[in-house]
Amino acid sequence: MKTPTKYLTLLSLTLLVRSQLSPQTTYQPPDPSSGYGNSLSSETQWGNLLGNLLYFYEAQRSGKLPASNRVSWRNDSALEDGKEDGVDLTGGYYDAGDYIKATYPMAFSLFSICWGANVHGQGYERAGQTAYLDEMLRWGLDWLMKAHAEAPACFLKAHPDANTLYVQVGDTAVDNNYWGGDQGIPSPRTLFKVTAQNPGADAAARAAAAFASCSILYNGFSLSPSTSTPAPVSNSTYASQLLTHASQLYTFSQQKPLQTYSNAISGVDWAYPSSTYEDDQVLAAILLAVATEAASGANSSSSSGTSPQTYLDSATSQYDSAHLQASKQDNVMNWDSVSPALPVLLTQISNLGNSNLQPSGGTSHWQSESETYLDRVVDGSGRGTLTKNGLLWYDGDSDSASLNPAANAAQLMFIDWPETEVAIDYNAPFLSLAAYSVLSASNPPYYTSLAAGAYDAVKPSGTPCDSVFPCSGSNGNGGKGGLSKGAIIAIAVVVSVAGLFLLGLALWWWCVARKRRVGRTSRY
Repeated sequence: MKTPTKYLTLLSLTLLVRSQLSPQTTYQPPDPSSGYGNSLSSETQWGNLLGNLLYFYEAQRSGKLPASNRVSWRNDSALEDGKEDGVDLTGGYYDAGDYIKATYPMAFSLFSICWGANVHGQGYERAGQTAYLDEMLRWGLDWLMKAHAEAPACFLKAHPDANTLYVQVGDTAVDNNYWGGDQGIPSPRTLFKVTAQNPGADAAARAAAAFASCSILYNGFSLSPSTSTPAPVSNSTYASQLLTHASQLYTFSQQKPLQTYSNAISGVDWAYPSSTYEDDQVLAAILLAVATEAASGANSSSSSGTSPQTYLDSATSQYDSAHLQASKQDNVMNWDSVSPALPVLLTQISNLGNSNLQPSGGTSHWQSESETYLDRVVDGSGRGTLTKNGLLWYDGDSDSASLNPAANAAQLMFIDWPETEVAIDYNAPFLSLAAYSVLSASNPPYYTSLAAGAYDAVKPSGTPCDSVFPCSGSNGNGGKGGLSKGAIIAIAVVVSVAGLFLLGLALWWWCVARKRRVGRTSRY
């Protein structure tokens, strides 16, 4: 029997796309005590931190785990995700300490990590973590893939056709009430998606940005050729597939009505409600311009037909019309807001000197835009302020993720805060900062100088300052935390009303019982 050529070609393509790097040695996070003191070099200490950060993503994996899984306490999980819609949505990453899978923050993480691996890629190589970076990216990117008409079922993930994108797996209200392990996750799992009839511009554009950013990396195209080399994960076949997804999703993000995905779909606004879509569209257009140019240099066959300059012109025009300028914006950089990254990227592109990539305004304009934003961060004239010990803080954003805004700003400035928090989007910028530090830092991470028990001597007393325990002066309770005066009064009123009701009920019952006794006595 003759095997159809179509399927042989398809199988070859699948193997090419799926091929990835393999670690030469298995990395396991070292015992924390081994990093204390000066026994290890600065490069080794930062390399271990980078390895630990990648290990975190492995601990967040969903789906059927590979034989190379290093996290012994993790199991295969959520193996029927997507079954309700007849699609395969297994795999990907759990969002944080919960079990939902959220496309919007996951796409932010992938965009950020691919951008950082492009600029500081040799940090991964020197730390021996390049293969783990490749695995980490593919685990997330493969989950975001759409299925082409000819594509094998293994690619039928979060993007099953050009105008459909699954934005969340799992109901937040249900998931947050489950505190068990990964083998008892409540099911069936609710699916949330945007479609041509009910689009979400921000989610589609954010996913497009992730695909485009990683396509640039997998094509080996450097955003800073005079100073750095991308992480050596090049695979032009995989890059081509990523670019196809990116261009289709960007087109989908223009679908009217233009709205955020959290406005389009009920039930997703609790976890990651998006505030706008324009910054995501501009980010996607910028990255698509570079990815398209990178593909042409790699002789890729996946070009969308749109020129790099057309994408750039669209991006810079919308940057102005949506008032995303640094002089008019003072946004935090995080999963919801990417506008601070836009002028930095456009400055990088302007500095390439590529005739096919010429952002309007030129290098001086975009450098000025970038510096306007970063200067406001540094000198404290912007919305962000510094704590007494130097942590960048944004009221309303840092409250629930204290290090994330600071880490993302640090990535834009290429400085470092060697800390982390437990969520895939919170963790993303630390990989780039650690990779940068592997290459550049003369001293090891600060925490390696701390002996066991050192924190106890400086540990703050009392309660933290957050939404559960309000800050000093905000609760009228001397800043000691606990309930506010309003809450205390409300509870007192409720308790008083309930007490009076119960007292009245008891008095009524006593009167009824007394009348009955009197009635029985009079009959005798």
